Amino acid sequence: MNDRPVGLLRRIWNLLGQQRTGVVLALVSAGLLGCGSLVMDNAAETYGALRMDDLRFFFEPMRWQYSWLYALMLSLALWATSALVCTWDSVASRIRRRVTRPSAYGAPLVHVTFVLGLIAHLWGGLRTTTAEFEVSSDGTEIRGQLYRAVSVDSDTYPNGMPRATTLTLERSSAQGTQTVTLGYNQPLTSHWGSQELLLMQVDTMPDGLLLRHKGQRVVLRGDTPMVVAGDTITLLAFHDPRISPSLRVPVVELLVGQQRLMLPLEPDGTGETVFLGANEQPVAMLVERDNPSVPLVLLMAALLVIGVVLVAWERMAALMGSSAASRPAADA
Repeated sequence: MNDRPVGLLRRIWNLLGQQRTGVVLALVSAGLLGCGSLVMDNAAETYGALRMDDLRFFFEPMRWQYSWLYALMLSLALWATSALVCTWDSVASRIRRRVTRPSAYGAPLVHVTFVLGLIAHLWGGLRTTTAEFEVSSDGTEIRGQLYRAVSVDSDTYPNGMPRATTLTLERSSAQGTQTVTLGYNQPLTSHWGSQELLLMQVDTMPDGLLLRHKGQRVVLRGDTPMVVAGDTITLLAFHDPRISPSLRVPVVELLVGQQRLMLPLEPDGTGETVFLGANEQPVAMLVERDNPSVPLVLLMAALLVIGVVLVAWERMAALMGSSAASRPAADA
């Protein structure tokens, strides 16, 4: 009676270790992924709160609409188990045959990296945290560092379509202050990539009026007087053509020293005091993302490269060996 469970386990082990089992599970997983894509496209309201690769979304709470993912996770788990069984059998066979060539262990190493990749994605999906921050010129603290939005530079194609956007930030910490840049495809990374700061959205908002007085640029905010080149400048009023139809351009009313001035918008003006326009400051929405599985992914990628090199080395050695073995017969 005790042999029956052992025999059953041996049959299951043999089944998992067969190559066709891995092929079938790979096809099933691919089918479930395709099914999941169709389901999410046709039920956008159900998956509206899904963010990036957050697997917790599918378990808080569990729903029948997510059945494809639960089946996918089971299929991937069986696939990973099959890969581990194949790896164990392969390595054990090589050890029994006293194979010591490093290149002979390339294929098992590739199988291990596949399993590590699945574990890394599962770990990241369950442990990744995100937080949103609005950053402007006033500064926002993110993980103990103060970020200030300095400028935004947008590049466009000849037809006017946006091509690239670069946000310049000033980052201050106990170690000092430095300037960093962010783009939609250029996140800031740290801690081996496990922490990322991503640009989600950027815009500009008016932040006072920009003037040039005696060669110096100055931003007037509200009615607070400013001293520029020895002159006190006070903003008295701002006249918007959308409110005053008689005006063609915005006009600013100033008190410069004891002189009252009415200055129209003139970005290319050359006078002593020139109204250049509204001073715009960038306002950005940033996402701070902490994914502890990234170092494991990097390790997996390095091991994968090593495994592929070893497999290629083994194949080349086999080809060279078979070519050398055929030469004596050809010479004879």
